[in-house]
Amino acid sequence: MLSRCHSEAFPHWQSPGKALSADHGKEQVSRRSRSQPAPAARGRGDPPLALRGAGARRRARSRPQPPVDHGGRGDDIPRPADRHRLCPAAGRHRARGRAAPAGPQQGRAAPHDRQEGRAEIHPRPAVPHRRDIRPARRNPPPVFAGRRAPRCRNGRTARSMTTLRAVLGLVFALCATAAFAVDCRDLTHDGNSYSLCTVDTASEDLRLFLDDAEGRKYSHFSTLDQALSQDGRRLSFAMNAGMYHTDRSPVGLYVENGEERMRIITSAGPGNFGLVPNGLLCIGPARADVIETRAFVAKPRDCRFATQSGPMLVIDGALHPRFLPDSTSRYIRNGVGTSDDGRTVHFVISNNPVTFHEFGRLFRDALQTPNALYFDGNISRLHAPQLGRSDPGFRMGPIVGVTEPAG
Repeated sequence: MLSRCHSEAFPHWQSPGKALSADHGKEQVSRRSRSQPAPAARGRGDPPLALRGAGARRRARSRPQPPVDHGGRGDDIPRPADRHRLCPAAGRHRARGRAAPAGPQQGRAAPHDRQEGRAEIHPRPAVPHRRDIRPARRNPPPVFAGRRAPRCRNGRTARSMTTLRAVLGLVFALCATAAFAVDCRDLTHDGNSYSLCTVDTASEDLRLFLDDAEGRKYSHFSTLDQALSQDGRRLSFAMNAGMYHTDRSPVGLYVENGEERMRIITSAGPGNFGLVPNGLLCIGPARADVIETRAFVAKPRDCRFATQSGPMLVIDGALHPRFLPDSTSRYIRNGVGTSDDGRTVHFVISNNPVTFHEFGRLFRDALQTPNALYFDGNISRLHAPQLGRSDPGFRMGPIVGVTEPAG
C-alpha cells in the first residue's frame, strides 16, 4: 500500500496497471496536485536540493527556474526523479523497505510566484537529519589529538596497522638473524652482479672439507650436508675452495684439522694457479687471513685449515700486476678476501662472466679488503640457504663452509 505522501504527490500512481494518456496531466490530476508548482529543473546526476549545501539552496531560491517538460504528463505533475525532494520521508522509507508514516507532507512546495510568466519553486529549507543521508556507525573510531583516525577495512585504525607492521618487521629481522649464521646478499659493482657471503670468524665455525672418514671425496654440497646431518649439524654456507687435480685432490697446500695433506707450491707454472704471485687462505683460532705464498713461507702461520690457490686478486691493497683493464677473458669466478684484523671474511661469486681486473676491483674498491685470493672459474659454485641457492654442477675438490646445529 502506498503512503499518504505518495498518494497526494503522485495521484496517477494509485492505479499502477492503468495506462496514462497523453493529456492525463491536464484532465485527470487531482485538485491538490494542480495546486502544486513544477519542480526546478536539475541534471540527472545532481543531488536533491534538500541534500545540497546551504549556498546551493540560497542560489536555487534566488534565481528563476525554466519551465520543466514532463513528457506530456502536465506542467504541474512532478517527475518520478523529483519525488524524494518533494517527499523526503517517502524516499527514505522506500529505500529502507518500510512504508512511510501517515501524516502531513514534508518538504511540500510553496505556491507559485509568478515572475515574467515563469514559476519558481521554494522548497522547504529544512535539511534532513544525518541519519537520512548515512546510517550512524555503531562503533565510531577512536579520537586522536582532537580528530578521528582513519579506519581500515578490517576495523583497525591506520596507526595501529603501522605499529603492527613495524613490530612484525622487527620480529622477522630477528628471526632472520637467528636462522642464518652467515650474512649473504646480492650486490652490483661496475655493472656486474655478484653474490656475497660474509663470515665473522670470532663467532662462526669456518672450516674446510675434502673427504669423509673412509677417504671418499664429498664432491657435492648435498653429500656434505647429508654427512653433517648424522652429527646433528648442517651447512649454513659453502663454496668451492681452491684448485684440484682430476682425482679432486688439492693442487697446492691443503691443511685440515691441523694436518697437512698437501705441501705448498711456490714456483710459477701453467694456468691460473701458476700465475704468481698466488696465495692461500689460512684459518686459525678466531681469525682467517689471505696471505701471499712467498710471504707465508717467509713467515709461517699456525693454520688449523689452509687451502692454496691462485692468482692473488689483491695484494696489500693493489691489484695483481698481470691483470689487464681491457681484458676480454670473462668467466664466472669466485674468490675470498679478508679484513686487516682477520675477523671478517668475504666470499664472493660472480653471477655473470667477469674479467680478473673487474673481479679484483670488487674486493679492492667495494669490499676494501687488503688481500684477496682467486678460487676458481667455470666450476665455481655457492651454497647459500639465505639466498635460496645451492648450485649443482661438476664434482669439487676442497670445500670451505660454515656449519650450525640442525633444526
